[in-house]
Amino acid sequence: MTTPPAKVELLTARMVLRPVGLDDLDDFHRIVTSPGVHEGTLTFPQEPDEEWSRARLERVMERVDRQECFFVHAHLRDAPAAGAIANLSLDIVGAHARGHLGYMVDQRHRGQGYATEMLTAVVKHAFDGLGLHRVCANTWTWNDASSKLLARVGFAREGRSRQHYLKDDEYIDADDWGMLASDPRPWKD
Repeated sequence: MTTPPAKVELLTARMVLRPVGLDDLDDFHRIVTSPGVHEGTLTFPQEPDEEWSRARLERVMERVDRQECFFVHAHLRDAPAAGAIANLSLDIVGAHARGHLGYMVDQRHRGQGYATEMLTAVVKHAFDGLGLHRVCANTWTWNDASSKLLARVGFAREGRSRQHYLKDDEYIDADDWGMLASDPRPWKD
């Protein structure tokens, strides 16, 4: 029996990206409560409690089981006992062969290239393993780090949606990013 493509483990030079289970709740909660995560997400509360994290993780796992989402935790290969340092979700819209990225990195591990490595592996899997035609993402217009990350991985900025989201009682602008399976990929030969 083969592993469903939404539940595979991916290896990078420095990380193991593996599907999550309820035994990963402590890592998940630590990541979603890391400073700066609330600011970069749309629906996360400012201070998620463990019950919120459990319910959110259970919903994600249900979506993975239905092949509607690819969700992984990133673990350092040379320090597996340290726990997850990041997570990445790819919401899958099967009817359109499209995936929408979301990612967050624990504050202690930002700025070290882990997000670039993680996104590269997941986008490659999205096209080559999941057979998607398009992968997209949104960034808040003030999130320069995330915009630079997407550009580095090969995404094109496709436009700006003005006052597109309501977050913390304020309408905010978002940049739209996309990559097609046929687009050049910086990591590909």
